[in-house]
Amino acid sequence: MIPAPTQRKRPYLASGMHRRQPPSPEVERAMAEYRAELEAHRGGKDSITAPVRAKIEIAVAVRFRRMAVENYVLTLPCPVDKRHSARPACPQRPCI
Repeated sequence: MIPAPTQRKRPYLASGMHRRQPPSPEVERAMAEYRAELEAHRGGKDSITAPVRAKIEIAVAVRFRRMAVENYVLTLPCPVDKRHSARPACPQRPCI
């Protein structure tokens, strides 16, 4: 037997926190430069096939998403919960 639906205790309110924010002009410029470097390394825009172009787009997106996460983690006062770790987190970028 399926229980009857109940009334929500609180109404659902969308906060907008998880909405995708457009990148800043500086980030867009850096992404375009990195994309151009990858395209030049593969022989230029004219010699790139559609699958390779898709891989380049994924590589650019992953690189800048990783950089955004690293920058956020490095701004935290303590990126590791002190109750669950005996070692301090290393704040250098190569360790992440």
